[in-house]
Amino acid sequence: MKKAAVLAVPFNPDEVAASAPTAQDFVDRILGSSVTSSGYAEHFVDNFTFFGRSLEEWATELQVSIPEHANLHDIKGLWIQLANNIQIAGHFKATSVSIYNAMASGIKIQKDDIITSLVTHYVNANLTRPAAKVLEAMADSYMKDSTVSKESAKLCKDFWNQKYDSLVEVRKSLEQLLMTIITENKYAGTTDELD
Repeated sequence: MKKAAVLAVPFNPDEVAASAPTAQDFVDRILGSSVTSSGYAEHFVDNFTFFGRSLEEWATELQVSIPEHANLHDIKGLWIQLANNIQIAGHFKATSVSIYNAMASGIKIQKDDIITSLVTHYVNANLTRPAAKVLEAMADSYMKDSTVSKESAKLCKDFWNQKYDSLVEVRKSLEQLLMTIITENKYAGTTDELD
């Protein structure tokens, strides 16, 4: 029966604990990465354009500000603005999804064509064909620009999906506000109408 190996240096849990990163180290690292991420995100949102406007400009244009003390007349104006904004966001949501899907399909066809060309080259040259994963990696290396374009299209698609969803949430909040105003008016005896 073999004996278990004995450590030449005795194990000291206090030394191990002292050399481990602290919670503060972890927080500092996260905060440092947050500052970097925020900088990239801010630069991206300010400079990435979609149909002639930056994503920041689109976000600002579609924003609906609900006043702190809204009445039925204010709600009517907000309702019209919100309906128009949801329509715009819905249009660009559909457009960006179509662009992304077309790009993804085109890139898949392009990649398949490159792989076919690579296989044909190896067969015609009587060379051993690389594994499928290697061929895919080779095709990907030829398609860097297409991949960047696809990622850009995905970012636009995600932006418009989120913008549409956020406007729908605003609509729900506006409906709640409208119900509150109507209920308050009913019990206060006022007859503000949405005319």
